[in-house]
Amino acid sequence: MTMVVHDNFDPGVRWRYFILILLSVIFQSLVMVFSKLAALGEISRVYELYLNVYFILMLGCLLAQGLFWTLALKYFTLSYAYPMLSMSLVFNAVFAVVIFGEKYNGRSLLGLSCIVVGVALLLKNKGKSNA
Repeated sequence: MTMVVHDNFDPGVRWRYFILILLSVIFQSLVMVFSKLAALGEISRVYELYLNVYFILMLGCLLAQGLFWTLALKYFTLSYAYPMLSMSLVFNAVFAVVIFGEKYNGRSLLGLSCIVVGVALLLKNKGKSNA
């Protein structure tokens, strides 16, 4: 099986496919949000979980995440795309504050900043090594 991966295409074209990674990350974060909302519901038996609207939304987001991730891997190497999944932690933090009213302190924000900088450095370095 021959694998064709296009890490070296024009930056304008790269952004068009990069949206697949971004959508995958967003849906991955939504899986966590809907999981939490489903867990907060009244669930005394397992079958009640399957009837929970948030659980059903979680499954839908999980499916969408898998679809977008698979499509993204058609255009990017795993070593380029995988670091972007770490960005779901940043989205999770934003959703936690906005939806659940959670609080973040300076140390948490510093940690999230390190993730963003780390991903940017990995991607910048990966881009140079493929040039």
